Amino acid sequence: MLHTAAVIWMLAQTLWVGAHASYLLIFMPALQQIGLAPLLLSEVHAVVRPGLLVLTLMALGIQILALWRSKPLMQWITELRGLLVVMAVALCLLLLVAQSMQLTAAPWARLAYGGLLSMGLLLLIQPLPEAPERSL
Repeated sequence: MLHTAAVIWMLAQTLWVGAHASYLLIFMPALQQIGLAPLLLSEVHAVVRPGLLVLTLMALGIQILALWRSKPLMQWITELRGLLVVMAVALCLLLLVAQSMQLTAAPWARLAYGGLLSMGLLLLIQPLPEAPERSL
């Protein structure tokens, strides 16, 4: 049976990776296929992407709490799962700063969004946080 930290981890992971994947792979291609003007598509990007990034930061914060609950800080920060979460938080913050400075049209911004989604997909194949060992 799964414990609380593992369930919370899976829910948060599904929320932010699913939101980014559906936005990039379903929502935006559908709007492009409909034939919306490029200026309208850029406005949709400008409105939706910051919200997705904030949602991602909140879900990553929940995942950090789930990791913290299952292991001490120095233990989970050195494994791949912890590093991916920390790098995803840093990338989200970088993208939010770039969004506020209106630098999201740069080619590196697309690469950063792809990197963020890749980190999420890599986190999907990582093991779930284990239940903390309780001493009697």
